[in-house]
Amino acid sequence: MEETFSVTEDRFGELVTVDLKPGGSKVPVTEENKREYVDLAVHYRIIGRIKEQFGSFVDGFFEVVPKSLIAVFDERELELLIGGMTDIDMSVPPKH
Repeated sequence: MEETFSVTEDRFGELVTVDLKPGGSKVPVTEENKREYVDLAVHYRIIGRIKEQFGSFVDGFFEVVPKSLIAVFDERELELLIGGMTDIDMSVPPKH
């Protein structure tokens, strides 16, 4: 099987080839560079595919919530603010 440093994906019925690095569709994957290929492919599938959409989300989020208001929180505190507590103690009766 001949692999190159590119991926082909279906975008609404159209097959599109995306280079994982400049000129990637012309660079064969070999035993020596397969780790780099896997790293680039995973990075693209997790981050690259949604980069534009995520950028739009972040821009919209900061229009609603100013960056200065959330900059004081670390990632765990921010997760708690957004998602609430993950563990609920069922032995404590709710207050009315």
